[in-house]
Amino acid sequence: MVCRFPGARHVDQFWENLKNGGESIAFFSDEEVEEHMPNPGLLKKPTFVKAYGWLEDIQFFDYTFFGYTPMEAEIMDPQTRILHECALAALENAGYDPFAYPHLIGLYAALPAALIGKPVPPGQGKTIFWVGFRQNN
Repeated sequence: MVCRFPGARHVDQFWENLKNGGESIAFFSDEEVEEHMPNPGLLKKPTFVKAYGWLEDIQFFDYTFFGYTPMEAEIMDPQTRILHECALAALENAGYDPFAYPHLIGLYAALPAALIGKPVPPGQGKTIFWVGFRQNN
C-alpha cells in the first residue's frame, strides 16, 4: 500500500501522524499570503483560510525515468506524476523490481479521463501500466 498526504510521504508516516495527532496542514502568516498570493485582497475576506495541505518534493519528479520529455512533465497534471511515483513505490514495497522481473506486471488505476497517462516506453522494463477510467452516467 502506498500513499502521499500532506506531512506524510509514506503509509507508516501517515499512521504515525494519525496516532500522535500530527498536524498535516500548513498555516501561513499574513505576510506569507501577501508575498505569494496573486490576489492579496483575499486576506480581507472573512471566509479566507490561511492554510494549505502541502505535498513535499513534488518538484523532483524524475521524468526521464518514466520516459517523459521535459515539456511533457511540465504540462502533466501533478496528480499524474504522483500516481507514477506511487505505482513504482507499490511495486518496490511488494518486492518487485519491474526491470528485473521476468514476467509482465499489470497495474490498474482509476482516474478521470483528463489524467490518463501513457505506457512505459518499450525497452524500459517490462512493466505495463494499465490506466482506465469509468464515468458515472
